[in-house]
Amino acid sequence: MVALLFIAIQADPTIETCVSKAAIACGVSRDRGGWELTGTTQSNGTTAHTRLVCDGGDRFVEIDRGPIAVSTGFDGRTAWTLGPSGVPHRDILEDRDVNRLVKWVLNGDWCRPAAPVQLKLTGAGTILMTPTDGTVPATLTLDPVTGLPKSLLLSTLGGDRNVNFSAYKQFGLRRFPTHVSARGGDDPS
Repeated sequence: MVALLFIAIQADPTIETCVSKAAIACGVSRDRGGWELTGTTQSNGTTAHTRLVCDGGDRFVEIDRGPIAVSTGFDGRTAWTLGPSGVPHRDILEDRDVNRLVKWVLNGDWCRPAAPVQLKLTGAGTILMTPTDGTVPATLTLDPVTGLPKSLLLSTLGGDRNVNFSAYKQFGLRRFPTHVSARGGDDPS
């Protein structure tokens, strides 16, 4: 009796294949234009109406209108926050990096060819990312089946902060998570 054994050898994924799969999954490979999302968010025990506008590059503005009104943005060079005090201020260091990394993963801009992030594959579907002009390292975990972001672990001085992305839905050519939750660091929301 002769038995044949076939072994499938799967090539180790490269950073390029992971990023390409993610770009296709979230729609960035088909749609590089700007877009706007609006909806209801819950943060710090309050409900707010939120508007997130992105330019199809790395610039964005998020406006939360509720009991604790906060707006954040990045114009390509300066990150800023307008909080409940009504006085806008520049975000620097970790605050600048964390806000940008979360928004870039949320909107898929991290996987654009000219994205301002350094990427290094650290395991199957796990990518270490850092803004090219920043210092906060983040570990992005992609869903092995869909290629979409599942979580982003940000390593900050205030402790690790984990952001989870789920319940993806199609909006035009793009897929966005409709549920984003964050825990840890100095922001337990």
